[in-house]
This record gives sequence, C-alpha cells and structure tokens, in this order.
Amino acid sequence: MREALDYAIDRAQLVAAAYLGQGTPAGPLSPALKDWALPVSAFPCYASDPQQAKALLQHAGVALPLKVTMNVLGSLPQVVDVAQV
Repeated sequence: MREALDYAIDRAQLVAAAYLGQGTPAGPLSPALKDWALPVSAFPCYASDPQQAKALLQHAGVALPLKVTMNVLGSLPQVVDVAQV
C-alpha cells in the first residue's frame, strides 16, 4: 500500500503547486544534507507512475476509488494550506 502511494504521488507537480516551483523534490533526507542525502533518482518508487500504483493497489486487493484522509500536524494556517495543496 505504501509503495503504491509513493508511485501515485507526482512530487515535481506537488513542489510546483505548493512552493510555486521554488523547491526541489527530496528523498527521505533533505538535499541540504549533502554528505548523507541520496538523490531522488536513487529511490525508484519516488518516480510518479500511476499505472504501477494502480497495479500494486489491485494486487493488494484495494478497491478504487480509494478514500484517503490526511492529518496535518501544526496549527499555523500556512502549514495547513501547503498540506491541502
């Protein structure tokens, strides 16, 4: 399920929408941690592939459309706004 959601996310589109293109899609560690962070290309499931996501969900027996609830930590309006985008 988690892998399917990874494939479903278009990280470049998300950065463009949420940060007006002023950011870089990142892996588990911030790109600012140059000595430790790996490029996003090192994580195959970070590449957007909706068909792979659907196949993995089907294999897991998850029916589509999938209802998702997102909980956002933080009370600042900007945090909630960015999460909603």
